[in-house]
Amino acid sequence: MPTGTSGSPRTAVYVVLTATGTWFSKTIQWFTKDELNHASIAFDSELREIYSFGRKKLRNPLFAGMIRENLRDPFYSAAECAIFRLPVSRAEYRRVRARVDAMMAERDRYGYSLLGLAGVLLGRKLHRKNTFFCSHFVASVLEDTAFYRFGKPSCFVTPGNLEQTYRSYEIYRGKLSGYLGTAPLVHSPDSCYSMNEHIIGGVTCASIATSTWIRPLPTVRSDASCSGGARTASNIS
Repeated sequence: MPTGTSGSPRTAVYVVLTATGTWFSKTIQWFTKDELNHASIAFDSELREIYSFGRKKLRNPLFAGMIRENLRDPFYSAAECAIFRLPVSRAEYRRVRARVDAMMAERDRYGYSLLGLAGVLLGRKLHRKNTFFCSHFVASVLEDTAFYRFGKPSCFVTPGNLEQTYRSYEIYRGKLSGYLGTAPLVHSPDSCYSMNEHIIGGVTCASIATSTWIRPLPTVRSDASCSGGARTASNIS
């Protein structure tokens, strides 16, 4: 079982960035300036337990809020993606999972924050209570882990910030359908890693020529701070 430098058992959560190419996706891209402009957090390598803030009805982007996503829907068939495996401790995993589960249990209380997106563009905190946009949500649920490394409040974190910060944890980049078509058939986030290779159904990632797989993955520093120090709007990059 993988462990961190402190010796504590480790598991993983997955940060998933996507772009569908729809007009709404392109509108978000205009706000964030990021090529991959939607962020989600997943608790399994198959990306079946995956959550975000986005459209509740795939064909109606104006009806949005907290959702459990189905990336196997044909809506995502042409989507591009990047997937990052964060080897959190088991205690961190439980905290992140508990927070997401609690939010999902009361998901009707939460709304999508278009105002918050405007705040990112203006560099001003325009966040309202119980509202999130996708990367704000992902960053906020990681606040109580050693992987909160943004130096600013979660309401200013963009998909591009997630991509830049977690680049060394990237395991896949390419068509989302390419990843889902070869995803591991097990739920354990650690069982598909052997001899520093990502093994997919007995086939090494190096043999998959249509997309890019990156390995090996580093462990988190034992001295990493969960708080990241004071985070104020003046820290916005």
